[in-house]
Amino acid sequence: MKQSQLNERFPLAMAWVAWQSWEALYSDEEALAKGTIFPGLFKPFEGVCG
Repeated sequence: MKQSQLNERFPLAMAWVAWQSWEALYSDEEALAKGTIFPGLFKPFEGVCG
């Protein structure tokens, strides 16, 4: 199968973002460190590799 046919059949990626309610925000410094301003969206990866 050609690359162009594969691209049409299988999208590269799909994103899903959780619905959120407005809440208190992290401070600028904490948001920068955690990657989000919303405490409800802060979900650090705690899995193990291998």
